[in-house]
Amino acid sequence: MRKVVLYFSEFGNTESIAKRIAEKTGADICKIEPIEPYPENLQEVMEIGRNETDNETMRPIKQLEVDLSKYDKVILGMPKMEYSL
Repeated sequence: MRKVVLYFSEFGNTESIAKRIAEKTGADICKIEPIEPYPENLQEVMEIGRNETDNETMRPIKQLEVDLSKYDKVILGMPKMEYSL
């Protein structure tokens, strides 16, 4: 069974977990990246995230570097967003 870990990680936490999962399971790995990067300031990222959630929108992402049709299992990793502004 071929597996791939797809992940989105802005500050590296989810990336480190995704890499561990890929290593433990023998899965390939691919990062999900927005076409327009998020700012480096956490407060700004949280505000953008809140607006995207409230408006049910998200930034377009770059073309994935993997062909998902070649995999039997896709493991998706993304940060948990909590807003406390």
